[in-house]
Amino acid sequence: MVNLVNRLLRTNFKRKNTKLTFIVDATPVDVDINFMRKHYSKKYLSKMDLKWSYSSSKGHYIGYKVTMVLEKNSLTSVLILIHKGAPYDTKIYKEVLENLKQSRIIRPLDILLFDKGYFSYENYKIGIIEYRIIPLIFPREITIRISF
Repeated sequence: MVNLVNRLLRTNFKRKNTKLTFIVDATPVDVDINFMRKHYSKKYLSKMDLKWSYSSSKGHYIGYKVTMVLEKNSLTSVLILIHKGAPYDTKIYKEVLENLKQSRIIRPLDILLFDKGYFSYENYKIGIIEYRIIPLIFPREITIRISF
């Protein structure tokens, strides 16, 4: 299903020979399998290929993490990835870049905007050296304070 959606998205995305800016963000999606209010063990969940996850906004939940890549100017969705459970964003950074490179969406000197979850000095090295892109990852701590 994900491959089908990504192919459809790529047919609508027309790349020009200019440098582009992409926005990458991930969000947790919970699956409500407990509509009968039963207790499900981890063994049962592993048979169903589901995982327990934790998000600061949702707490503990059963579900997935969806990563979406948008082209900045037209807000066209160019890639959607679904991950089991809720892996940290820093761990899925390389997988996102690899999928963007394989589908020929990113080119050298493109700019990718990531949120604070992807912040790692290692991720900067991977983006610049291996993929020749400009990753802008907003840091976890805000160092600039605006005062009036």
